[in-house]
This record gives sequence, structure tokens and C-alpha cells, in this order.
Amino acid sequence: MNYQFYENEDFLRSMFQIRGKPNIKYEINSLIRKMIENHTGCKIDHVNPEVKFELVVQGDLSYSINSINKEFYWLGRYRKFRRGIPQKNRTKGENTANSVFDEKEYKCRNQSIESFIKDIMSQTYNINSLKISWTGGEDKNSLVMGKGRPFLIKSNSNSYCSNKNYKDIFTSNGIEIEFERIGHKGVVSIHRYKQLVRILLKLEKKIDDTTDLAEKVSGLVGDVRFRVKNKTVTRRIYEAKIISIRDKDVELLLNMDNGVPIKQFIGGKDPIEPCISEVLNMRCECIYFDIIEFT
Repeated sequence: MNYQFYENEDFLRSMFQIRGKPNIKYEINSLIRKMIENHTGCKIDHVNPEVKFELVVQGDLSYSINSINKEFYWLGRYRKFRRGIPQKNRTKGENTANSVFDEKEYKCRNQSIESFIKDIMSQTYNINSLKISWTGGEDKNSLVMGKGRPFLIKSNSNSYCSNKNYKDIFTSNGIEIEFERIGHKGVVSIHRYKQLVRILLKLEKKIDDTTDLAEKVSGLVGDVRFRVKNKTVTRRIYEAKIISIRDKDVELLLNMDNGVPIKQFIGGKDPIEPCISEVLNMRCECIYFDIIEFT
């Protein structure tokens, strides 16, 4: 169609006294919308679209199409039922055992939570560009149970449609991960939560007065202060108690805010207040800690 027809449409409609009919540009846009909806199964949201297409037509009929993708947020939760699984990927430079790097062998021996997340996003949701924001971490030998540790993924994709119901659970070799889409307003709330942590300590020496030990442990309830990037961070312990004592091994159960560096809280190698080793007036070593539940 010659562009003069729709550029001068008001003049033509006046000339032929055409009234009550949609204009040419509206008809073109309606046809395009119907084609997109029929082809993708997605409904077009004019207020908050996920992808915007800008079609620019020049006077010589040359044109360009630009796409602007909206960012998508995913709430994930992972559980670890087997020890020895790291949260993040190792870098290739850390593979010093072999002089020749073998990609397949590397992936097989070094599966992490991060690598499993990226596999799911790429293979299931067709998303290759993403950023993971962790809300906390743990040792690779720690278990993570209950509802699972939350994390956030920010991504964008031309192939994604929000009308599809994505709330799935994936499992692989001791890892369980679930995903769901969340809106921008739900992003802030996931970074603060409480967790129930079971800690196995090895004391420097055996303590005969278990009553005094229990009182000192219960006295850990309150604020915990430590430094992160030259900034003082405050978290809170809501409950602290002893589960069992076996010679020098003491098992604790702490209900606490996320973000407290557990090993630092136990050994106090970096400034933290309070510190279990200082409270008990003896060196304590963390054998392992497991996260039982998140609330």
C-alpha cells in the first residue's frame, strides 16, 4: 500500500465522507496483534508489555525494527540432600589436577547448584542470559532442607510468555530446585528471612559442667554484629540451645536471621560479636552445619 494513503487518510476520509470506520493504521495494528496472539498464544498487554517492538518507516520506505525486552524475575529455592555439593561454579583456573582441561569431565565432577540452575534455565525455559542473586550461602558439605534456600534470577528472553504457568520442581543427584515467576514488587522481600541451623562443634577440651555450657549457649540470643565491606551489619539470634553433647562434640540448634557467617560466628577469625569461642573461652571448630528450615 502506498504510504500516502494512510499518511493522508484524514483528507481521503473527508473527501469520501467516511465516518464510523476504524482508520487504516488501527486496522494494520489489529491484524498484527491477532497474528502475534494466534502464533504465540500470548495476550498482548498494552500497559505493562514484556516485549516492545518499535517499527520505524522512513520516507523512502526503508524501515528498522527494534525490540526492547522487559526483565523477568524468578524466585527459586534449592535443597541439598547430599554433602559435597558447592553452591557456585568453580572456575576453570582452579582445575590444577590435570594439565589438559576436559570440559565434560569437569562438568561431571563439579556439578554445583549454579550449574544446575543454568542448565534448567537454558534447556527448559530457553533462557541463556541471566543473573543469579544469592540470599546467603553454606559450605559444600552442608545440607539444605525444609522449604529450601531462596535465590533470585533476573533474565530476559524473546521466547518467554508470562501466560505460561512456570512453577516446576527439578531434581538431580541430591539437588532439588523449584522455580516460580514473581513480580518486581516481590523481589525485595526475599532477601530477609529466618533459618533454623544445626551446628556440630568440636570443643578444644571436654566440659564437665554441662549446665554452665547450656546457659552460655542460651545467652547467645540477641544481636550479632560483623563487618561486610567496611559496613557494620546486624543480624539476630532468636533461639539457641544444645541438642546433644558427646565428649568434645556439641550439637547446637540456632534460630537466626540469614546472613550470619556461621564459621566466623563460631571461630571468630574475623571480627564478630558475639563469638562462640569467646563466649565459651576456648577454641571451637565447626565440623559442619545444616540448614533445617527457612521461615
